[in-house]
Amino acid sequence: MMTQREFPNWEALYQEQAVETMPWLNPSLDLDVEEAILNLELRNSSVLDLGTGP
Repeated sequence: MMTQREFPNWEALYQEQAVETMPWLNPSLDLDVEEAILNLELRNSSVLDLGTGP
């Protein structure tokens, strides 16, 4: 039997707590993204890393 999974109220969480105090915040560039930028020799470009950051 499957049970329904409950998810946090993300809107309320981000309104109640400063982003800087959230345990999943990493202000540094992800190493895999940095490596890809270097390997592709991207300069003066924009990169969108989906699913990261507040």
